[in-house]
Amino acid sequence: MELTQELLKLGTAGIVCLVLLYALYKSEKREEKKDIRIQMLENQLTESYDERVLAADRLAEAIHSTRNAVEALTSEVRARR
Repeated sequence: MELTQELLKLGTAGIVCLVLLYALYKSEKREEKKDIRIQMLENQLTESYDERVLAADRLAEAIHSTRNAVEALTSEVRARR
């Protein structure tokens, strides 16, 4: 508040300085919001990647267990002949 009063004492130049300070303040706030959005998107991307890796691991495990089951069934059928 004291800075505002001192700038207003300068007249037109003070008002210009106040407008510039306000514009800088708003710009910084926009940058902060943008940084937060970027961080949120990076987090979503990482989570999505992790979910895909886990899904691929589960699929690989299912394929491996199915292969083992088919081999066991094939062996059993051959043994009964």
